[in-house]
Amino acid sequence: GGGGGGGNGRRGGRPRRASIIESWNASPDRDDWTLDQIFDDLPAFAADSAGTHHLQALFDAASPEEMRAVFGRLSPHVPALMTHKCGNWTLKKLCECLEAPELACFLEDHVLSSTGTLSFNVSSARVLKAALVRGKELTAASGSRQHAGAHVSRQVESEDGRHVYESHRLR
Repeated sequence: GGGGGGGNGRRGGRPRRASIIESWNASPDRDDWTLDQIFDDLPAFAADSAGTHHLQALFDAASPEEMRAVFGRLSPHVPALMTHKCGNWTLKKLCECLEAPELACFLEDHVLSSTGTLSFNVSSARVLKAALVRGKELTAASGSRQHAGAHVSRQVESEDGRHVYESHRLR
């Protein structure tokens, strides 16, 4: 049957994508929800206006290992989140928190092949700028031009991404 199915809110079954956000929004302790608790639902949180704020706060306190796991979980969803009105803010913060190897993978997998088209979208340009700034920070911190951050910045600039970095003055 194709009856629209009523969700009974049980915890044992796999919740609908929206139901986790509804449960979180209704929770009196929602600010205490951890990355571990919401890990499977990171894409739903990234695409929700309140959820992205919660994720950004969690990212600030996350360890490098946790951020690697977050990157792996969100990676398949990056193309959709890049231009999403809320998701791009999650990706911006993700780029700001990633270490050099993950940042290099992010840019190589999700940006370099799309720089031309992404640069004309304000949301994705915000993510690209955050990634470039983080790459430059990692390069400066390491003091080595061989650092992954330097490699990524040079690659993006050579792919004509520099105009995005310079022309979009986004915060």
